Amino acid sequence: MSRLRITWIETSTKCVLQPPISKSDAIRVLSLRFARGENLDQFPHPVPDDVEVTSRGLDSLRTSAGNVALDAGSGAAPFRFLLALAATTPGLRCTLNASEQLRRRPHKPLLNSLTATLQSRGLRISHSKRPLEIDTTDLTLPDKSSFTIEPISSQYLSALALAGAAAIGSKRCREVNINIKGKVASLGYAALTAKWICEAGFHISAGKRSWRISGFKRKAWNPVIPSDWSSTACLLIWAWKSGGSMRLPALSGHPDERILDILSSAGLKLVPLEEGIVGITGELKCGLEADAIENPDLIPALGIIALVAPEFSVFRNVGILRDKESDRLQFLLDIAGAAGSACELRGEDLVIHPCSDRGNPVIIQTMADHRRAMAGSLLLALGWQDLIIDDPDCVSKSFPDYWEQIGRCGVRLEEL
Repeated sequence: MSRLRITWIETSTKCVLQPPISKSDAIRVLSLRFARGENLDQFPHPVPDDVEVTSRGLDSLRTSAGNVALDAGSGAAPFRFLLALAATTPGLRCTLNASEQLRRRPHKPLLNSLTATLQSRGLRISHSKRPLEIDTTDLTLPDKSSFTIEPISSQYLSALALAGAAAIGSKRCREVNINIKGKVASLGYAALTAKWICEAGFHISAGKRSWRISGFKRKAWNPVIPSDWSSTACLLIWAWKSGGSMRLPALSGHPDERILDILSSAGLKLVPLEEGIVGITGELKCGLEADAIENPDLIPALGIIALVAPEFSVFRNVGILRDKESDRLQFLLDIAGAAGSACELRGEDLVIHPCSDRGNPVIIQTMADHRRAMAGSLLLALGWQDLIIDDPDCVSKSFPDYWEQIGRCGVRLEEL
């Protein structure tokens, strides 16, 4: 559908909201199933698009003889993980396609790291072509491979680590070292990768300046994919404002579990109702604080919530938001400005002041960005009366049944 109008039918329901599976965890598990030479996991439907894309790509890498065509769609993690895995798998002529929007995002640190180490060993990557071309027909991996990465995004580090696990799991090399220059952005996601690599049976030493993967011991492995904490941030607000409840994901070390501390510090409380299900009560008593380096996927939702906080909110290191699926910093500036908030950028910090006028209808321009769509929809929950979402289907990237879930809260969904 091209546009969706959402309005309240009622504001008190007894529904139990269910977050989707964590695409971050699922993509890492799929990559490690590939590294272990095993069949890929199947997940309950609806499956996030990024997970489907990764599964198809890994299946092609595993089953295609020589010539492989991959398409990452708009998924940065699938693109970067598949790129690193293809570039370290000998015997391929591979194309890797992506949406125009994804092509414009930064990938050079990962490309540079792969070619600096492996170009002399037979790797050929055509950076400027569309789709990107990867030739490993002459590639031989050194017994001990060493990469250097300037992270910017933790996905570069994760991509190299997962590719290293695959190389060791297939006995193409014995050891992979990754040297880290500079600060790792979104460090919690890198830690998530290291945790899954360890649980999959690989020996990994993950420090601040270097990672080393140096062995694999096969064991029975039946990973359980947790629910998604990044999406939980939005569902908590819908449950709070509709009088409903939600099935809270289990604590698993995901960096966006921090949403609980952020909302609790601002005055909201979780009320256990039955096993795994909570209600949300309380009122916002102060502004919000969060760091985009640590929790970039939470900031769009938190920025919308900040519009109704009683005091100003501060979000640090927000420059990183410009290089996501869309310019999410500009999204927050535009929405806050349209809502009448006196928001301001102070260097790398975004300060959002509360606004009082919630009467104007709002159109959320998603720019095909799932976080914009979900975060923008919170305006309705927080008091705006009429909301139109442009390109609402983009939520399928991470949360395919998001609109169905909020419809259960007493929201009318009208396709335009």
